[in-house]
Amino acid sequence: FGVGDFTKGNPFGVLISALAKDADANVLSTPTIVTLDNEEASIIVGQDVPFVTGSYTTSTSSGGTNDNTQIGNPFQTINRQKVGIKLKVKPQINEGNAVKLEISQEVSNVVPSANAASQGPTLNTREIKTSVLVEDGQVLVLGGLIDDKLDEGASKVPLLGDVPLLGNLFRYRNTTKLKRNLMVFLHPVILRDPAQGTLHTSSKYSYIREQQLAARTKEVSTILDTQPPVAPVPTPVASKPPTVAQPMEFGFGDK
Repeated sequence: FGVGDFTKGNPFGVLISALAKDADANVLSTPTIVTLDNEEASIIVGQDVPFVTGSYTTSTSSGGTNDNTQIGNPFQTINRQKVGIKLKVKPQINEGNAVKLEISQEVSNVVPSANAASQGPTLNTREIKTSVLVEDGQVLVLGGLIDDKLDEGASKVPLLGDVPLLGNLFRYRNTTKLKRNLMVFLHPVILRDPAQGTLHTSSKYSYIREQQLAARTKEVSTILDTQPPVAPVPTPVASKPPTVAQPMEFGFGDK
């Protein structure tokens, strides 16, 4: 993997493969989306997480001389929020091969917490909103979102860990530093005619089918005649020849 012209060949696939093979890099998602010029498109890869927005109870009274008020029928109001990877993009094709992109990228996840049961889940969100101008087929790297985390913990042997001076031999302290840098890569490609759209669809379809075939070869079936499904071989679409206008004859004479 070397430095070169990112506008030639298939640099995006090479870049993703290089990151996937790096032990310190984790490819979260490689979504692709097709949209019209000046039309916003969005894609979400995640799940709906419930958040408690309110809690109510109703009180009932028995009446009479001894008014005993009882609290019953508790209920909660819940609002679900999509958590995961969200991408919104609105392209605008300019003169030449330039493409203006309005981008909104968000990556969120639920943070494990001991108070999640009483206070609800906590979200960790990283978001980018920007407008950029790129060339057709160019790979663009948006600014990284750096997340620093410092965890400190201590453990000790009961009683012995509290002894002055000698207690240090029975105590253990650990410090964990974690720095994560979220990089967003964009690879816009202009599909100028139906032929390019068909080629794009065929390449994605072939990739999925190859992954399914690879999974079938690795699958060890315990039941006879049961294997993972595989997409059928795509049927080539016959291209129609362009319609040519037939010449028309005009004549003059007596009828």
